[in-house]
Amino acid sequence: MNTRVVKFNLLPIILGLIGPGLFRLCVSLQCGIPRVRHEALIVRGGATRHGEWPWHAAIHHRTSPGSIVEYACGGSLISHQFVLTAAHCTVNQNTGNKLSRGGLFVRLGVHNLESIDPEIAQQYSVKNVYPFDKFSRQNMRNDIALLELNESVQLTDYVVPVCINRQFNLTNDVGTSVGWGLTENDEVSPVLRLARLPVIDDIDCLESDRDLFGKKFHKGMFCAGHTNGTSVCNGDSGGGLFFKRGEAWYVGGIVSFSKIREDGSNLCYTEGYAGFTKVAWYLTWISNVTGIDLDGDGYPNPKPVIKRKMVPYLPRLSDEKCLEYQQSRTPDSNDRNIVVIRDQGVQTCLANVISERYLLSTGSCVRRTIDQASFTAEFYTNRYNFRLHNLKPMLHPNQSTTTSGGVPRDSVVLIDLGRDRDELKPDIACLWTDPNEITKDVVKGVIWPTEIGSGAPFNISETHDGKAITTSENISCDDDRIILGVRISLRKVGESYYRMVGPLIHCETSMYARLTGYLDWIEETVWPKRTHT
Repeated sequence: MNTRVVKFNLLPIILGLIGPGLFRLCVSLQCGIPRVRHEALIVRGGATRHGEWPWHAAIHHRTSPGSIVEYACGGSLISHQFVLTAAHCTVNQNTGNKLSRGGLFVRLGVHNLESIDPEIAQQYSVKNVYPFDKFSRQNMRNDIALLELNESVQLTDYVVPVCINRQFNLTNDVGTSVGWGLTENDEVSPVLRLARLPVIDDIDCLESDRDLFGKKFHKGMFCAGHTNGTSVCNGDSGGGLFFKRGEAWYVGGIVSFSKIREDGSNLCYTEGYAGFTKVAWYLTWISNVTGIDLDGDGYPNPKPVIKRKMVPYLPRLSDEKCLEYQQSRTPDSNDRNIVVIRDQGVQTCLANVISERYLLSTGSCVRRTIDQASFTAEFYTNRYNFRLHNLKPMLHPNQSTTTSGGVPRDSVVLIDLGRDRDELKPDIACLWTDPNEITKDVVKGVIWPTEIGSGAPFNISETHDGKAITTSENISCDDDRIILGVRISLRKVGESYYRMVGPLIHCETSMYARLTGYLDWIEETVWPKRTHT
């Protein structure tokens, strides 16, 4: 850990998680809370005390049988049997080949790499290696992996899992990164060190070094660090960037990459920001691999899968308006019609027409803060082509902004066009109003937001709380294709038209917010005269 800001060559950043067996193994133990307490941490960086970061793991490589074992990367213990790290930490850096499980082992409870206490440290071989299947070593996208240990860890004062961050927007929050990376003297630190790193706004990050970040930046990462010599460096890869909330620590990022020096040393550059994998972007994948069911606090919560009870429901105003809008459809009406949204001139999302006056999308439309947001909506079809400027997003009353004024990307927003636009009527999307679980027997057809034809095989599943759905038709949110907010539509058995279930809030794995929980607010906002009569 360089106590001067250092960007690194193949560095992973922060991610921390917790596992399903946590409370079974130790009832009194909570994730993210060290059991060994010391005085306050050093703000600008420095050495740590043993036990302060009990979830930090040391990942070692053995490139061939009988070869020398070398420390390679950091990682974060997230459950009784899984360690979160960077995907590039599971690759032989000399050959580029994926390491076998026999080429990796993990140590926990370690503070000094050169003086390991056998009474405290625990060592585990690796049962399975799970790099994210779309990891690209060329551009470091999707740089995340999970290591399944060969047996359950023993939770002690020095081995504790970290909580998992679920917040998408961490801009301006300050995280703590720990590791055994290079110091300002370009030497591997034998003692675990830390650095406090602020998360940088995406635009500021790109503008700081377009040659580096322009090719690598994507929705599943963020930048953090300083430009004064305090940052992560070679050897910190795979380690977490941790954020304290209340008494607990949450892993929010994984050390992934940084600029390298121009002297041919392949060492990290000390005057720029580093790239981190965004843990919250991969929550569904983490849950699918580990079997961890995460509740709203990021604690491990191994619950049995219980089907939601059916609830009776009556037709509502959204159903009445849907039938009304169906009468306005024309032969060239488009069930995939979308609106391009730009915030302060930068394309940020796609939106959906849900009435003559309102669009619906997600918090990803907001570039910086909701107060600064100034949208331009671009409408393009065979029948009309126009733009509307200076539009403002509207949040549900129960949704809150982040501490920095940003809008969580998984939130739902409405956009008021100022007055009715009757030319939009043929392309208005009906809303899915059935609050019950979406199952195969109630769906006749699917319209995916990609070029896949309608009626594709049913492959939809709900999150455990019923607030979102996931699909196996994963969408890649490339830099030049800002498609968050695009909808998925289903046709119910017995109906001839499609209904919008919700907007895309997450890529790779694709996740859509379910609108049924927002319908009261939507109807009161979009059709106020009808709801108050």
